[in-house]
Amino acid sequence: MLALPLAAKQTDHLTGGGFDVPGSQSQRVSEALQNEFGSQADGISVLLKAAPEASAAARAAAISGLRGEVATVDELTLTPAAVRQVRRQLLSGGETILPLCSGQSSDQLIDSATTLREDIDPGSAVAGVTPT
Repeated sequence: MLALPLAAKQTDHLTGGGFDVPGSQSQRVSEALQNEFGSQADGISVLLKAAPEASAAARAAAISGLRGEVATVDELTLTPAAVRQVRRQLLSGGETILPLCSGQSSDQLIDSATTLREDIDPGSAVAGVTPT
């Protein structure tokens, strides 16, 4: 009860932001998205990891399958430029980040991300390619 006057003033000292942990994986992914895709990404991304033995056809099929899943989620899209860039990266390397675009608010974007996550079954490899 004695702390009530002090607690009422605490919101004066709170600020927004500051949620990045220097050196964290999420910060590195955020920086990579900004560097690679700039304004093409709106906060949701899918990481595709291809095993060394995954064929080029399996890698291309993974991108096509993901495009199909994204098309079923309202308000999410893949830009053709992002798909071309991701296709080049996944075919030449072991992993790539696929940025998704949306005009939704942050709250709505969470719902879309949850739906997409359920649809793509992260961690389950198909022909050597795993979405995460």
